[in-house]
Amino acid sequence: MRVSYKYLSNAVVFDDRKAKIIAIENKELFRNTIMELYSGNQNELFVFSKNFSPVSFDKKVRFIGDVLNFNYNDKKLITKIYSDIENIVNDMYYENILRIKEQMICLCDKITEKMEFDVDFDDNIETLSLIKACSFSLKDDSDSPLEKLLRFIKLTRDYLGIEFFVMQNLCLYFSESQMEAFLRNISIEKFNIIDIEHTVPDLNAESADSADVIIIDNDFCVVDNQP
Repeated sequence: MRVSYKYLSNAVVFDDRKAKIIAIENKELFRNTIMELYSGNQNELFVFSKNFSPVSFDKKVRFIGDVLNFNYNDKKLITKIYSDIENIVNDMYYENILRIKEQMICLCDKITEKMEFDVDFDDNIETLSLIKACSFSLKDDSDSPLEKLLRFIKLTRDYLGIEFFVMQNLCLYFSESQMEAFLRNISIEKFNIIDIEHTVPDLNAESADSADVIIIDNDFCVVDNQP
């Protein structure tokens, strides 16, 4: 797993279970990089690859622009979860769902009899339609924004096959101790994380063991790579 960024001479390689923090001190470059990610034009700056073959950004990469206010019930994620629920129902509760469908058809027949004019209905009731009527959603009982973020990353990796996660300014919002715990979990779970910061973050020694910091200065030079 690796990521090439236009302003880095070497690719960022994910082979050590560490998060990668790119600190871009040049404000214009930082702003343009984030704007390209938001606009969907990231291919001008980034190439994500697996086994030296490029991967689709839309299918394998997730940009989380606002780590404090992202959509936990992501549409693609919920669609996949609905599919899993449908499989569970068909495998384990098939007779239950058949009875529900029969009751629904019976109810619809009775409703049509009460109408003052002729109406018709579709008696081919799909299991997925009944499941969606229950409005399943992901329950968020996390104690902190970082815990919520970790859960979301795990869900999107496991359910959608997302392999890279890009975010911005994590260190701006969270303390050293919070970042230490977050980066440790990233390492344990083997998530491929890139955090783009606008300044060099203050990380304690424990955090440094779980993250590589790459610094691009105001003159677009890579001036440091802290293991």
